Amino acid sequence: MLKTNAAKTRDGSIELIRVVSMLLVVLLHIVGWGGVARQADGFSAVVARGLESLSYCCVNLFALVSGYVSFGRKQRWDRLAELWFQVLFYSVGGFVLYFLITGNIHGGRVAVFRSLFPVSGREYWYFSSYFLLFCIRPLMDRLLEGLDKLRFRVLLLSVLLLFSVIGVFLDDSFATSGGYTPWWLMYLYCLGVYIKNYPEDFHRKKWFYLLGYVFFSAMTLLLDRLAKWTGDLFGMGIFDDLFIRFDSLTVLGATVCLFLALRGMKMEHGQLPIRILSTVSFDVYLIHVHRIPFAWLKGRFALIGELPWYKMLGIALGIAALIYLICGAIGWLRIGLFRLTRVDKLSRGLAGGIEKLLLRLCK
Repeated sequence: MLKTNAAKTRDGSIELIRVVSMLLVVLLHIVGWGGVARQADGFSAVVARGLESLSYCCVNLFALVSGYVSFGRKQRWDRLAELWFQVLFYSVGGFVLYFLITGNIHGGRVAVFRSLFPVSGREYWYFSSYFLLFCIRPLMDRLLEGLDKLRFRVLLLSVLLLFSVIGVFLDDSFATSGGYTPWWLMYLYCLGVYIKNYPEDFHRKKWFYLLGYVFFSAMTLLLDRLAKWTGDLFGMGIFDDLFIRFDSLTVLGATVCLFLALRGMKMEHGQLPIRILSTVSFDVYLIHVHRIPFAWLKGRFALIGELPWYKMLGIALGIAALIYLICGAIGWLRIGLFRLTRVDKLSRGLAGGIEKLLLRLCK
């Protein structure tokens, strides 16, 4: 019988994992999308690519937490509705703020219209994928509850072979799109459930998992460089991005190792700051990947790549932390506004109304 997560006590180490994962998301976007890795040369390029490889487990890490903490819990549709209002707030709010400042409509009226439907319009791919995962989670929980340990392992291994081996090397056969899909989030959910329920399989010291995280990240970098070199040698681009992707075996290995290294970490004096930062981790994502600030970020930090490696490293980490803090502060303002306007009550009403309608239609 698998363990459920009925307890409502907050695990400080899980909140730390959320903070670390979102900080890595920001760092990945600075180094990659921001142009640092592309502009860097010499040893600075190695460091920049290393940062990119170390950060690539970010989304997997955030999704892995879902299965670890959510399995067996009551399905709270009002919570999904509140998340939808949160996404809508930033999706539409970004365009409104841009119009008030510049007097222009960013991306035209079609972009504004799409922002009104953040799930179907895929303004935020992660939320669109998570939305589907949330809806079918009760079915997944029932499936997983019926599995013993051996069959659970068979499930995880077989799906991993399909997604991360056959799918990666045979032209995305199972439409995981590099991990940017609900199917990959569902796999990570199942993996999180397994880690939660079978801790005896993960009994190594934390330093072992930390070394594993560095090792798998280094392998991601080396295999990616080798694949690109091979592609350039034979004049083919089919080897590009085979390993720098969320559903890569090495990226998944880094994800699991970093999760296990941070899980259960004792924080006697840092719980309050971590909780403050963790509460707004999703706000940080929604703000900085909104199409307007994300377009501004493109190539914005390329000049950092021209600095000596130690300066580049320090500045990139500092900018990532600063973006997190600024977006986090905005997130707390959003929380205050939602409390003031009783969005939680509106969410419960919306979720209850939709549930009654669906029950009526299914009778």
